[in-house]
Amino acid sequence: MTIDVEGVSDAALVAYRRIPVAFEVRAVFDVAAVHRQNGFTFSERPGAKSYVQGYDAIAEIAAQWPGRFDTALGSHTRAH
Repeated sequence: MTIDVEGVSDAALVAYRRIPVAFEVRAVFDVAAVHRQNGFTFSERPGAKSYVQGYDAIAEIAAQWPGRFDTALGSHTRAH
């Protein structure tokens, strides 16, 4: 898995809103620090019960964040 962290503009947040965000959750990741390497590791494990996470149903959408938070130094994290 690759994890990219990059800056995201307010305009990009609006564009992301056009992408439906709902998915089935069947597993979770535990994160552990690797102190000697100044990094971290992920360990995947099955979730207790699968469920659908639907971020589109949340009233506060990402496009509203710039009005509530200082997003100037924010970043967007994605895993693929």
